[in-house]
Amino acid sequence: IDSERGKVRGPDGIALYDSPVLVFKDGVEGGISTPLLFSDRLIVACYGGVFLYAYDSWSNFTLLDRFESGFESTPVVWDKRVYVGSRDGYLYCFGEE
Repeated sequence: IDSERGKVRGPDGIALYDSPVLVFKDGVEGGISTPLLFSDRLIVACYGGVFLYAYDSWSNFTLLDRFESGFESTPVVWDKRVYVGSRDGYLYCFGEE
């Protein structure tokens, strides 16, 4: 990182790009799954549970719901439902009935 100029080196180690800016941070437990973005929602599955956030174009994030359990797998969204496997041996489905 070239902190004086606010630049970072790209994958080739030569080209410089603008440094990323932190726009949101929230306390969720560690995990190995990939957060999932769709429409105006963010789903985070981690060892502390599944977190559902709403977000807008101004980077305002609001926690809408949370389900506590230990999750390692990356969630999948299909037909207005979220599917995610848990460390407790169960597959969970969240959404409309």
